[in-house]
Amino acid sequence: MLTRDFYQIKRKQFTLTNEQLKQIQNKQKNFHDKNNKRIIAGVVLCILAIIPPLAVIALFTIPFSK
Repeated sequence: MLTRDFYQIKRKQFTLTNEQLKQIQNKQKNFHDKNNKRIIAGVVLCILAIIPPLAVIALFTIPFSK
């Protein structure tokens, strides 16, 4: 589900039972929890992607003493 799906739900006025409202709120909460985990994983992978190029640069630019 995309956030725009929830945006449409928030904008329209529906007559819902408490059970339906709880189901929608649970789906929205689950979506946000999973989405936050995916964002965190993506940021971590982006940060880790910097390490190999830096290691290669360090290997070729730092002079080794003989």
